[in-house]
Amino acid sequence: SAMLAVVSPMTLGEETAGIVHWRVEPLLRVQESYIDNVGLTERNEKSDFVTEVTPGFSLSGGSRKVQADVRYQAQNLLYRHDSSLNDLNHSLQASATGTFWDERLRIVTGAAYTQQLVSLDGPDAFENYTETGNKTDSKSIRFAPRWVQPVAGLAALDLGLIFNRIDDGEVATRRGYQTGLSSLPGTGPLGWRLDYSDEETDNETADRETRQRVNLDLHYALGIRYGLVASVGREENEISQSPLAPDLDGSTWSFGGQWRPSPRTDLEVRFGERAFGDMYFLQGSHHHRRWRFYRYRIPA
Repeated sequence: SAMLAVVSPMTLGEETAGIVHWRVEPLLRVQESYIDNVGLTERNEKSDFVTEVTPGFSLSGGSRKVQADVRYQAQNLLYRHDSSLNDLNHSLQASATGTFWDERLRIVTGAAYTQQLVSLDGPDAFENYTETGNKTDSKSIRFAPRWVQPVAGLAALDLGLIFNRIDDGEVATRRGYQTGLSSLPGTGPLGWRLDYSDEETDNETADRETRQRVNLDLHYALGIRYGLVASVGREENEISQSPLAPDLDGSTWSFGGQWRPSPRTDLEVRFGERAFGDMYFLQGSHHHRRWRFYRYRIPA
């Protein structure tokens, strides 16, 4: 497949003291793909060419204390041989962040409208191209205040609350709290963070889920470009009241490295183990003065 992405930034207002400023970026993605099995069926497979034309925009800005970001895209899918499959998918990501009281109080809110799988056991709707009947529109909101308190000039203590609500035909509400203690930047080559979280999720048609986790994360700088990372902890997860449900309690650990060849580029690789099995993690990002390559995370 071939892909063309065009981003042309345009500033609607310049930042001056006490004045809200905004920046808008029109977005366009054009892609031609060949799908050898549009329905992901085992028999009577049908292939097709799919043309994707996805216009959109991103809007960001705010003031010194409040920042907001909005990103909207309209994905138009055009099937060459079977026009009955033509589809339009809307995607909206919106967030706002406010910092108050000498940046000790941070409030994050957000809303999203996307597509997601109806069943994780069903066929995957790859980038919405495959028509399997296993996807639905999903609406969500998020509210997460957090308080940060310096401790004796050596560390920072933070406490945050979590509230998420997701509606994809069935409503799920997630709430809980997280607290952490971390070292301050510039205190030496060894950085650390200790976290504890306690969350529960109520579903309309499923058992209540509870998750508790404690984790110690370490980072040791090997000069400016390289670093070692490691973590150790324990998690307790209850996702079903059934006695046949798998045991998801146990210890966790990971180990890996970081590479930062420039101030705009970073890469982190980890491997380890959680209660449900082995874990692999790859994360990287690159920023340019006029282009931004978004952060990719590949957990397994």
